[in-house]
Amino acid sequence: MSEIFLVSLVALVPLLSGFGLVSWLIPTERRLPILIGGGLAVGQGLSIFILMSMLHLLPMNFAVILVFVVCTPPAVFAITTLRRRRFVWGISFGWSVLALSLLALISIGAAVDLTASVWNGSTHENLVVRMAMAAHAADSIWPVMDPYSPDHQRLYRHAAQVWTSVLMRTSGTDVYIATLVTVLTSVWGIAGGLFAAIARIRSYLAGLLGAALSLTATPANFLAIWKTPFGSLRASNAYGIAAVKRELAQGYVLGHGLILVPGNDFTILFGLSAGAGTVFLISALSESKARHRTCVFLAAMSLAAAGASAEQLFPILAATLLTMAVGLAFQKRWKPAISFTGIVGISAILVIIPEGTYSALIFGSEVGQRASFAFTPEYIFRLPTEYLMFAGSESRFFTAPSESFRVWLFEPIVLKEIGWIYLALLTLVALGLSRKSNSLLPFAIAPAIALLIPGVVSDQLYEINIAKFTVLGISLGGLGSGIAAAELLRKNKSQVLATTAKMLATGLVIFASATWFLTVPVWPAKLSEQPYPHLTEDLEAAQFLRSLDYGRRALILPGPTNKEDVNSDGWEGMHRFVVSFGATSIPMGLDRWGADHLYQPFY
Repeated sequence: MSEIFLVSLVALVPLLSGFGLVSWLIPTERRLPILIGGGLAVGQGLSIFILMSMLHLLPMNFAVILVFVVCTPPAVFAITTLRRRRFVWGISFGWSVLALSLLALISIGAAVDLTASVWNGSTHENLVVRMAMAAHAADSIWPVMDPYSPDHQRLYRHAAQVWTSVLMRTSGTDVYIATLVTVLTSVWGIAGGLFAAIARIRSYLAGLLGAALSLTATPANFLAIWKTPFGSLRASNAYGIAAVKRELAQGYVLGHGLILVPGNDFTILFGLSAGAGTVFLISALSESKARHRTCVFLAAMSLAAAGASAEQLFPILAATLLTMAVGLAFQKRWKPAISFTGIVGISAILVIIPEGTYSALIFGSEVGQRASFAFTPEYIFRLPTEYLMFAGSESRFFTAPSESFRVWLFEPIVLKEIGWIYLALLTLVALGLSRKSNSLLPFAIAPAIALLIPGVVSDQLYEINIAKFTVLGISLGGLGSGIAAAELLRKNKSQVLATTAKMLATGLVIFASATWFLTVPVWPAKLSEQPYPHLTEDLEAAQFLRSLDYGRRALILPGPTNKEDVNSDGWEGMHRFVVSFGATSIPMGLDRWGADHLYQPFY
């Protein structure tokens, strides 16, 4: 418990500095929830950008020290501001309890998914490799080596791993606790940044619903879950159905949404937190007394951090800003149009500074491999089905043919799964036009862009990289649904219109969040002890790995040694091999099930 407290204090410094920075950027803002929420996202995003940039110039220890040196003045300013400025809470006690309880529930869900994946649930190889990288960076020099090629540098996004290693270095805690704190602060950054941004430009209710539904919008329609016989399943099968493959009764959409991110790839959560900081800083531009030029530059830094951490975010946010800039230019509102364009232009330069996907794409490497993205406009208005849309029902109406790797945006299976997003987008556009409110339109544009990108871009090697745009589109659709629902719940003079609006708002909230809430009873199954079929072989491999002289190298036994082999038919994913980064304290092999109490002595 003391370790968690200590590492939380370390993680609090950048978040506190974000509060101070936001207070300075918007001197007229007195609402404490907005400043806290915005500070959570802004502090995390800017800190990781500074850290990842400095690692090009400085050793790991010095880069870490520099980050905290930069964060200290804003953190001190935050403390002095709290004492001098008269803040208001502005939210009733009941709504405060509801909002904080919902955030606590979402945080518990993220912690459960991470814990299940690490210790005794469906061990996900991506998570273990990323945690191993964090442990390596905490105990040795930077950069880390590629787990697939031990003698080579890892050319991929790893901002969350670096930050986890910072928490380990500065607090002395182990990799699991540091990863857990990284995951939780990322969730808080997403929720806080989105809430604060939307509350500034719309209302507290819109901020609450938008932030909540973006985190609870899941890639499986609850209409399929209700037919799944959870009661007749053993715990392991319930977990396998609910969290691993989501083989539900009438089909599902990709199981890599935010509901499963902590146990799969927590770097995406980290990037989303920086993206929420970008959205908040953009919302600050609407304040006439805000420090506009500084906001533009910091928003560009935060967008670059988001792009380096989760590369799919950058084109979505950049395209949304440019679309808004064009619309504002037609309205001859030149100042915000120039600001939005400036954010995109500056961030396009800054995004290649941190080591990540965009840096590797542009500069390449002697040992790295450029991504195999291709421009494929012939797939316009189609979504990828590989790892994305399948059907467990015999119904032909809700089936994606197994031989088809693309489906139209308006095919029946798509309408069943994400049709509510289309309804939310139409509602936002209609409300924005009828109320002449430009602030509603970006929340319709962003998910639309995320859903359209897979129709013009493909990945020849690993199609799931493109499918992640659709997953982000679902989360952004939840964000738009929350805002649309809040706007619909505003008072209407006509009783008929008010009733209709409430029914529509209720439907949007249910479709965006019901799946997430219906999986809450399955959480205990995630934490239950699972069978492990290959224990003897992996224990022997663990003993062998511990006997090797080079303690901080990666060894893969047996299994693929490159991404082509990983994705080939010969290997089912990356199961059945072991990764060792020396004393990483990761108590498991890489297989479907774990048995931590048996692995702990060997790792």
